[in-house]
Amino acid sequence: MTDRIVTKEDIENVLTAIRNAHQSGDIDDNHFFNYEAIVLFGAFTGQRPLATIARLTVGQLREAIGLEKPVVNVLPWQDKIRMQHYCPLHPQVVEAILPILDGRPNDVRAFEQLSFQQWLKNHEVRLLKSNVHVMGDLRKFGEQ
Repeated sequence: MTDRIVTKEDIENVLTAIRNAHQSGDIDDNHFFNYEAIVLFGAFTGQRPLATIARLTVGQLREAIGLEKPVVNVLPWQDKIRMQHYCPLHPQVVEAILPILDGRPNDVRAFEQLSFQQWLKNHEVRLLKSNVHVMGDLRKFGEQ
């Protein structure tokens, strides 16, 4: 456990940095939608960035949002401890992932996780209170 607290303001700060980069032309529409979806998915679900989020497919997310109560079926190979589980999706997450599914085949990875991590690293986006890098701490928002 860590003593770092991730607040709503931290999440908003990351989303603002992504929007600013998009408005300035630093990232294109596809990256903008993908990075925003990664942040919201990570913050609301608490899933691990590389062990799970980076491994989810477009088909899994498409299937999840087609359900009455959207929930992703995370497969054993997509989980750090190899345990299949269900991950419910908040309506804000559903709204954020819709643009990244459009026109993409079901078998490709949904999130550009490594690209997002590199972008965060190059742009020094940090948590407001603890001044640490964001990526690993999005889970903490979901856990809190």
